[in-house]
Amino acid sequence: MFLVMRLDRDLLSAEAERKLFHIAWAIDPLLYYFGYPRDGMLLLIGCQLLIWIGFEAARGMGYSAFSTSYMRPEEARGAPMGTLFQVASLFLAVLLFDKSIAIIAMVFNCVGDSAVGLAGAVLYPYIGREKAAIREQGVRGLWNMLKSHKAPVLMAVMFLACVVPGFILFPRASPLLMGVGALGAVIADAFAWKLFGYTLNDDLTITLAAGSAMAIAASF
Repeated sequence: MFLVMRLDRDLLSAEAERKLFHIAWAIDPLLYYFGYPRDGMLLLIGCQLLIWIGFEAARGMGYSAFSTSYMRPEEARGAPMGTLFQVASLFLAVLLFDKSIAIIAMVFNCVGDSAVGLAGAVLYPYIGREKAAIREQGVRGLWNMLKSHKAPVLMAVMFLACVVPGFILFPRASPLLMGVGALGAVIADAFAWKLFGYTLNDDLTITLAAGSAMAIAASF
């Protein structure tokens, strides 16, 4: 009862709307899993990416298909929406990684990030917004980035939300490989990584970090 009373229902509703759209992109790894060919996936996701680039171009000219209530604060100020980075990461996963690793990394993005976003919206009255939405804090320097991380409970949610669907799809997968990939996804999600002063969008880095970690682990 106490948890329900402290819920920020507006925040939870907005986050649920965003994450419902985010998890819907899981159709791509599922198509790949059920036999859609690699070249076909590259063509399909490439077309999706071009369409989304068109959306972003239109938004830059003042014609947005989405209300600002749907957007993150930085997106409402003009930054590209996370979906652009998510679709780009799905394309790169198919391009760069073996099929099974690509599928797992894509699912980690679609399912894991959605789960941790909803968990953050539910728990933020207790853990603080600075531990739920780290990319809004504007931290600088590597040490500050390492100190400014999401709450451990959200890291645990992310890890579990990755390995559970991963093992559902690949029940015979190596636990070490799955764990390393999930850890890569957690590290990408939990810290506000920056490159040349720009915060890296986790919709891009979750997939690439998880896929790279699994690819490296699989090589040994």
